[in-house]
Amino acid sequence: MHYNFQYDFSHINNQVLNVYLVLDNNTLGRNIMQNSIHRITLFFLLLLLIIFPACGKNRIDTDRNTDLTELKITQTHESLLYLPLYLAIDLDFFKEEGLSILLETSASKEKALQNLLAANTSLLIGSPVSAFYHLQQENAEHLVFLAQAASKSGYYLLARNSTTPFSWQDLKGKNVIGHTTGELSQIIFEYLLRKNNLQPILNVHIIQNLPLHLVEGAFLSGTGHYVLATEPQASLIEKKANSHVAAVIDLSSENIVTEVIMTTPEFRDNNPLICQSFVNGYQKGLTWLNEHSPEEIVDAGKKFFPTENDLVLLRAISRYKTMGCWPFSTNIDSQGLQKLQDIMLESKEINSLYLFEK
Repeated sequence: MHYNFQYDFSHINNQVLNVYLVLDNNTLGRNIMQNSIHRITLFFLLLLLIIFPACGKNRIDTDRNTDLTELKITQTHESLLYLPLYLAIDLDFFKEEGLSILLETSASKEKALQNLLAANTSLLIGSPVSAFYHLQQENAEHLVFLAQAASKSGYYLLARNSTTPFSWQDLKGKNVIGHTTGELSQIIFEYLLRKNNLQPILNVHIIQNLPLHLVEGAFLSGTGHYVLATEPQASLIEKKANSHVAAVIDLSSENIVTEVIMTTPEFRDNNPLICQSFVNGYQKGLTWLNEHSPEEIVDAGKKFFPTENDLVLLRAISRYKTMGCWPFSTNIDSQGLQKLQDIMLESKEINSLYLFEK
């Protein structure tokens, strides 16, 4: 039987369930033993500090550094959807798992994927869409999805100066500032247009040649009747352009897997404990986010968005929590992943489906 390894995540996520949901007796016993060892180790380290204060300090610092395994993860841009990752880094959840995270931002999605395949980075956080495009290539290397990072796209359709209830037919003959072909938000937007009997380009003119960093300025200057925007950009546009959210760019009745953390089969197979530790730390960040208020999340996460106003971040995070953008578990939603593939296949973005073994 042939297995496609790009979704082979169950052996990792099942262990996450053991850690966080069903702590069996064997696991509990190991944890108790580990805690006892840690206490004994801490006692002797403190004793060394007392006896050899100068040398002891240097020794503890060295031990602390060597105890942590450095792990590089790449993002293609800063995103509010990646808050669980940022929180897990800042609140030392990864350090609790023995990891020192090196987070880097790549110049493009293509470059980020190339670095992952070339082993220049260990993990990549981003849309599974990039993986699906990659897997269309002949003899493409497989990818492993370790964890789910988001279950909503986080994008809105903003309308300019409109006071009437929104109908998708309002878009007929209008100009919409969208995103480039192949972006997840653009794929879902065009899918929703077709579901509402509108043909992209033919019925709705979509502006797709603007880089993301120019979208806000273009809309504020008067370009387009509507614009696709994610948070916190959407809240800023609402405030500055007297606009409002007309629609959410998501499926109303279904979740889809919009962001994942991926790696290569080689890294997964050679470093199963590191992968497990990362998923554990990420789960802690996800749980912390889901269990705390938007105000607390802003206080903990605003350092990752230093140019944004606290009130804008508060509004953005409140919206995302209300929408259910962040899942409660890192476990991959197989149905949500399948639904995303169905949309891409229907949109002719891919030419075949990739099945996976649970």
